[in-house]
Amino acid sequence: MLAWKENEHIAFNFANCQLGQEINSEDEPYIKRKCRERIEMASTFAVLIGEDTRFKHKYVRWEMEVAREKGCRIIGINLDGSRRVVD
Repeated sequence: MLAWKENEHIAFNFANCQLGQEINSEDEPYIKRKCRERIEMASTFAVLIGEDTRFKHKYVRWEMEVAREKGCRIIGINLDGSRRVVD
């Protein structure tokens, strides 16, 4: 996405709202508060989907629900390159 932003022939812009560093905590309300702060900055939420994403529902599902409630456009990116749901 950085390359798209820098390419003068592509009309694309974005702000990277990822956490600056890993949250070193087990405190779920704290983790969710820090993630919510970043999601609140976004208009589009991109979720990377890997082989084990479906098992990480504790935060991934919650983040997507927060993004949906905010009205973010949600883009799913399959890391395996598939253009379909992978079972």
